[in-house]
Amino acid sequence: MSTFIIGLTGGIGSGKSSFAQQFEALGICVLDADSIVHELYIHSSLCKKAIVDAFGIEVLSPDGTIDRAALCKVVFACADALKRLNSIVHPLVLEELKKRSDLLNDVVVWDVPLLIESGMIDLVDAVVVVVSDTSIRRNRLKSSRGMTDKQICDRMKAQLGDFERMSCADYICVNNGSISALSRQAQIILADMGREEGH
Repeated sequence: MSTFIIGLTGGIGSGKSSFAQQFEALGICVLDADSIVHELYIHSSLCKKAIVDAFGIEVLSPDGTIDRAALCKVVFACADALKRLNSIVHPLVLEELKKRSDLLNDVVVWDVPLLIESGMIDLVDAVVVVVSDTSIRRNRLKSSRGMTDKQICDRMKAQLGDFERMSCADYICVNNGSISALSRQAQIILADMGREEGH
């Protein structure tokens, strides 16, 4: 039996991570692309060198690792800069996702914000898109991350819209309500895929 890969994606503030937790609660392994990026920024000399070469030492923190806040200020102010960063990071993230998935021989979720934009969608067996009302997304980002309206606007503009995401989806999760509602949707999706919990 080969690994069955579920690609999970959604816009910033959609609650994608909360939905990923519902898969984990059902015994499904979730590989989080954002966590892998964070690991690369800390531990990968190849990644760090490429980013510093592209954006300068201003994106380094005092301990020599990538300062994510400083890097975000640069790349979300310029579409070309964001494309350049993605061209550096996406291949390294994909390599890690493949490597970790190869060890599993089971069902695995790839939690990737830019699953569609990066082309990783072609490597998964099913695509799950999490959507949420824009007003709810904005409120979540303000309360949980302390983001300003401009920061939220910049991030949303840098990503695909929900309509474009949904057009690529095999399954759509609407996340405007409770955690129990999310859990139920995760169970329904797995059942429809013919995947038992944790298998």
